[in-house]
Amino acid sequence: MTRARGVARVRLTHLGAAGWEITDGQRVILMDPYLSRLRYRARFGLLDTPELPGDTRRVFGPDDDLVSDTAAVDARITRADFILISHSHFNHTLDMPYIARKTAATVIGTESTTILARAGGVPEPQLLTVRGGEDYAFGALSIKVIPSLHSALNGKHYYDGRVVPRDFRGPRRMDNDVEGGTLAYLLRLAGYRILWFGSMNYLEREVQGLRPDVALIAAATLTAAPAAPQTATSRRTPVIGGSSRVRVPASCSSWPDVLSWSSRPRVCSTRWRTLPCSSR
Repeated sequence: MTRARGVARVRLTHLGAAGWEITDGQRVILMDPYLSRLRYRARFGLLDTPELPGDTRRVFGPDDDLVSDTAAVDARITRADFILISHSHFNHTLDMPYIARKTAATVIGTESTTILARAGGVPEPQLLTVRGGEDYAFGALSIKVIPSLHSALNGKHYYDGRVVPRDFRGPRRMDNDVEGGTLAYLLRLAGYRILWFGSMNYLEREVQGLRPDVALIAAATLTAAPAAPQTATSRRTPVIGGSSRVRVPASCSSWPDVLSWSSRPRVCSTRWRTLPCSSR
């Protein structure tokens, strides 16, 4: 895509689950990078990691210490300048401390998220705590933080108002895993407005009329009471403006490098492949 002020190129790569990598060639932004994709059991009743032939990795239970698969992270992540986190559940944040220590990236998220980062050894100068409503400029990149909602799981019985205790030092387990509040983000980079949701719900008043060029929408079937069930994509599209040049529903669908979008040429290509994933 060409702008009057010159040629701008932005590349988006889906990292699997809610995770994305966005770069303009000068800076790299990661969102909810979760490359470990742990096999786990006994969480949310029957919501367990699906079995795949040949997958012999360890299975984690609710009382096990959750450990990042650093080899999986290293195979994909070599650089990051910013890490944006939607909420604090392990399948959005488990790899974040290791990536932040490795790359010296700035971590942006709720207080629960930055507490987890601190517990994971991320230096204080790399932590930026937000609550929604902030709009920060970092040179050619600006980030608007948007208050949001977590997915309506378990037949809409999901609710988690807990936050990570300020004195938390680990270890991380599924039985101490909390949401800690949910955020969405609007990035402005190289002349483009990119809206990202890391969970499958939203606050209509917060996204009304945003009109992004690209909308990365966590997709699942939700019920917008009192209306009939609709998909997250169909619900959000008219609210955010409906004019996005590229709208990508992405969650629980693919592994690194299977989906990417580049502003030149203007295409979105996919090679879908089902793998163990988060539905949250």
